[in-house]
Amino acid sequence: MDHTIIAALIGVIGGLLGAWIGGIISRKASREAVESSNQNAIDIMRGQERIKNIASIRAAFAPALSFIYLAKKHGSTHEVPDVDKFLKDSLLSQAATIEKFRPFVAEGDRTAYQEAWEKYRYEVWNYGFEATTLRTDVDDPWKVFEDLIHNILQFSDDKT
Repeated sequence: MDHTIIAALIGVIGGLLGAWIGGIISRKASREAVESSNQNAIDIMRGQERIKNIASIRAAFAPALSFIYLAKKHGSTHEVPDVDKFLKDSLLSQAATIEKFRPFVAEGDRTAYQEAWEKYRYEVWNYGFEATTLRTDVDDPWKVFEDLIHNILQFSDDKT
């Protein structure tokens, strides 16, 4: 065989082999790029969902904090806002929001999150504001409820 034919065959075989290897590498690289892009999209969606739920949990407790503040600043015994009724009436929607937000609480914080909710729920349902004002172990009944709410809301602090 002529050296030219051998060189041509080596060139053709090398070209085919190179194209085949390049195709494999290209396919692998494009799959990794797509998977990475998909994961980034999923991470972005999870982040947006967390932000939305942070807003929801804060919105669920904002009326209670506002009502407590307004009642505290009322300054008269005439037409005193009914804090007990307002807080008790808010419990059901707050409970729904607590459950909706639970997946966004870090795994290691979920027990503390549940305990914070249970303490608030217990205080609102079993004592209420009026009974709390009569308790000897409480200096500032307003602060009791504000602190209980803030203990729940601390889990919505953005730690990312």
